[in-house]
Amino acid sequence: MKTLAKNPVHPFHQFLCIGVLAAFGLSGCNTMAGIGQDVESAGESIEEEAVEEQRD
Repeated sequence: MKTLAKNPVHPFHQFLCIGVLAAFGLSGCNTMAGIGQDVESAGESIEEEAVEEQRD
């Protein structure tokens, strides 16, 4: 009967998985920055509308 080693995953596969996860994480930064800009512009639009309503 064969027993499993303490770490059955090859170190190269671990490195590959970490690299893929890092790539997804770094590409997500641009997406999050874009979402932040969209939310900011939406907030500014709402604020402008509120100011206009107060004037009327």
